[in-house]
Amino acid sequence: MRRLAMAAWCLTGALGTAAASETPAVRITYVANEGFLVSAGSSAVLVDGLFGGRSLGFAEAPMGEALQQLRSAAPPFDRVRVALVTHRHVDHFDPGVAVAFLTSRPEAVLVGPPQVVERLEATTGFEAVASRVHATPATPGADRTLEFGDIEVRALGIPHGPYMVEDPSTGQKVNRHRNTENLGFAVTVGGFTFFHNGDAYLLDAEEYCRFGLTPPEVDVAFLGGLLWPPVEKGFDTIRRCLTPRHVVPMHLNPDQKTAARERLAALKAQLPPLVIPGAPMAEIVLP
Repeated sequence: MRRLAMAAWCLTGALGTAAASETPAVRITYVANEGFLVSAGSSAVLVDGLFGGRSLGFAEAPMGEALQQLRSAAPPFDRVRVALVTHRHVDHFDPGVAVAFLTSRPEAVLVGPPQVVERLEATTGFEAVASRVHATPATPGADRTLEFGDIEVRALGIPHGPYMVEDPSTGQKVNRHRNTENLGFAVTVGGFTFFHNGDAYLLDAEEYCRFGLTPPEVDVAFLGGLLWPPVEKGFDTIRRCLTPRHVVPMHLNPDQKTAARERLAALKAQLPPLVIPGAPMAEIVLP
């Protein structure tokens, strides 16, 4: 079986030499779509990685060996202490994969919005892992902090981005995702802080500024919606409300990935250092 290397990188530079020497090495793996594995020291956090097994077309998904590693909690997922799910959509979450993972990894807990937990409750095998599943409110503005050993999770209610479709009965445009619960997560693990906004957009700064995420600074912000126009509004939200040291864009459509990379590369001067994920299961090395 082929092993996928994950080289460690240490926080240096902005943190200073002393802080860097006290901070565990951090490893980040891009799982697929908005799925990321963040490891620091002996702990690891998985966000939106518990899905896969079928081609989605509009998003990358864990397949083959990567999916088996997830289901069996095999390396590199064998140290996951906390699995986070932002919302119920199939390109972020599959209840069967989640239950299989939790069964294989009895040390892990899962945190997600009520709609995610409802789907888990209807899945075979849930009863055996139910005590390790935590539903947390996802209403806009909700803010709940949970602690699991050295891992602190702030679950933040940030609305899912709109997807406008025509209602055949009225001919009016309606938001297909208006009832989808979405959580953003601000997570500190081993002294390293990252933010993940799920499928929220960045156009309304108040949706982010209300949480006072800075200070302390966010080391990495995993962000969807970077190319949603007008991009200047999203950039303003990042500068005013998140101030991350690095930005990792998410949810890049495979069919449009080359164009998206080129456009993001052209815009990178307006953002903090930008790192675009490679292929699924590739490591992310921050500059």
